[in-house]
Amino acid sequence: MRRSSRGASEQLEGVLKRNRARWARNRLLRVGLRRAQHLGWPNTYTFTKSLGESILSRHGQDLPIAIVRPSIVESSERSPFSGWNEGINTSGPLSYLLGTNFRQLPTMNASASTSFRGYGFAGMTLIAAAIIARRNARMYQLADLGNKSCEHGPPASS
Repeated sequence: MRRSSRGASEQLEGVLKRNRARWARNRLLRVGLRRAQHLGWPNTYTFTKSLGESILSRHGQDLPIAIVRPSIVESSERSPFSGWNEGINTSGPLSYLLGTNFRQLPTMNASASTSFRGYGFAGMTLIAAAIIARRNARMYQLADLGNKSCEHGPPASS
């Protein structure tokens, strides 16, 4: 009897611990969102991003740093229609996959057209060079003004 009551007690403690953690997480999320919205931010992501940038701006004057804000466009150019987006944060799961053992991104059909954006790499290289030379600005906004499409599909038969 003692062993079963000890096991039940440990199980109850585990359930209580998980419920306390869930309650605290949900409470902090609600409080953080209220605070962000009170200060004019739409969500906690933009609020905490702003906090981080503010800390770097105020306390990082002597550090060789630059804040880089790349524009991210995740919508279709043509198919199934212009502006179509598969999800709200499409690049998040794809970035996660590339960080694992996956080395190819899944596609719905054998041939897909995507936009290849080299401005990010080129821009980051130029910013890194400016930081090394200590001639960088404190903030950069990277964006692409052109369209460089790249066709993907099955390998051509020889």
